[in-house]
Amino acid sequence: LADLVIGGSLTATGLTSEPRIAARLQSEAFDPRSLMASLGQAEPPLKNPDALRHARFGATVNATANNARVDDLAVELDQTKASGSAEVTMKNQAITARLSVDKINVDHYQMAGSGDGGSSGGASTQSTPSSGQEPLLPLDTLRSLNLDTALNIGTLIASGVALSKVDMKLTVRNGLVNLSRLNAKLYQGSTQSSATIDARSDNPKWKINTRTNGVQVGPLLKDASEIDWIEGVVEFNGSLNGQGNTQHALKKSLKGPASFSMNKGLLKEMNLEQTVCQGIALINRQTLSQSWGPNTELNTIEGKLQFGGGKIVNKSLTGGLKNTHLKGSGEVDMLREKMDYQLGIRILGTMREVDPACEVNKRYRDVYWPLRCAGKLSDEPKELCGVDESGMKEIANKMLQEEIKQRAGDDLEKKATDEINRYLRRL
Repeated sequence: LADLVIGGSLTATGLTSEPRIAARLQSEAFDPRSLMASLGQAEPPLKNPDALRHARFGATVNATANNARVDDLAVELDQTKASGSAEVTMKNQAITARLSVDKINVDHYQMAGSGDGGSSGGASTQSTPSSGQEPLLPLDTLRSLNLDTALNIGTLIASGVALSKVDMKLTVRNGLVNLSRLNAKLYQGSTQSSATIDARSDNPKWKINTRTNGVQVGPLLKDASEIDWIEGVVEFNGSLNGQGNTQHALKKSLKGPASFSMNKGLLKEMNLEQTVCQGIALINRQTLSQSWGPNTELNTIEGKLQFGGGKIVNKSLTGGLKNTHLKGSGEVDMLREKMDYQLGIRILGTMREVDPACEVNKRYRDVYWPLRCAGKLSDEPKELCGVDESGMKEIANKMLQEEIKQRAGDDLEKKATDEINRYLRRL
């Protein structure tokens, strides 16, 4: 058929009573795009123009009037090799499949214009920015499926994110999708997730549970969104609900609690301790004189999150920096990809050895010096965070009032001592 060549053998028995077919089929290598063109079909406008250039398949088929089974399935698609078995029950069109895939980059098979599939995977892609309104799920197809499948993938790239040792169990019946497990290795850590999707309506409902441990967040964010200003080992737990069939609708409706922690963190091109010391030096009427590194070391950062209204609200953020302690709160706007955090940093010990202008009076060592980090997630790190001027003025006023009270108290104490001494001399 065109340039597709299929060979094999077929045996049919019981043609007049209970038909049974046994066959072994195998194709030679072919170009799927050329085959489509030969059949008068338009080539799909995929992001990767080199995708769908090579294919080959082979399988053993056993079929009756009631069911068909495929064993010893072997498929090659570009650089991907898959093997496994599948069975179809004719009565209810139920499909059961067990498949193993060595590696696949699904971003290569997305339609051009359906959003950025990430930067990983080698071959260049041609795409336009996503509007967030493209359909996420083929709802009509899901409603017609009766599927029970288990899938193992050695290496998977999706939306630029690389996973390995993927173990997935999925069932689809009458528009109800149950992803009972999705376990994988992820950037030196692991993730365990499950989800259900009710796709019976045009506004599908999602329930997602996920637990992530020991993941290196730096390369993950760089591959997923080209954010390259934070590093650390992250744990994340979330139980979220949402609805909709577009990325925009799902982000807007997603709600539920989550928590996270990060160890061995680093904020690149953003020295929060230097920023705080600049404010303290201003109050001390001095200027910083020592050289500071460009980054912020984060010992441990943790917080509670609440998803809702298109935002991730973080009401309790705590952590330790190299010489200071951090607390704060804020939010991330997922729809506008912006952040706004109010932070407080308390000096631990003395910073005089780091820079004399950052000397903090011992009476104010428990003060949390205010910072604000706000802007687009894609902004340069050094442009995101700075001294919260209104908060710093408030602290400066309190410090001035304390000084005035202290000085007044010292004067009264001196006067009282002088009176006592004069009285004693008269005796």
